[in-house]
Amino acid sequence: MVASEPAAEKVKGGEIAKWLGIRCKERAFWTFLESSCKIGYFVENEDHAIYCVRNVCQVESRAEIDNDPEAAERFHRLIRGPYAKWCVAKGVMG
Repeated sequence: MVASEPAAEKVKGGEIAKWLGIRCKERAFWTFLESSCKIGYFVENEDHAIYCVRNVCQVESRAEIDNDPEAAERFHRLIRGPYAKWCVAKGVMG
């Protein structure tokens, strides 16, 4: 009998994935993504926001951002840092 290979373990998200889980539900974050990430489409719901974040960070899941140093760097440089500045400029709690 041949032993089956163990199933690939699902990557678990950490603090970044949790932060994104909250932000991707917020209309202000959608507006930021549309205006700041130059994505070329409207962000009208949580699914659009998730798609945008994955695209910008070049990952297949938000959890990967916590586990891939290059994706985390892209996230901080292209999303989290600019979003914090955008929130201050717009007077939005972020």
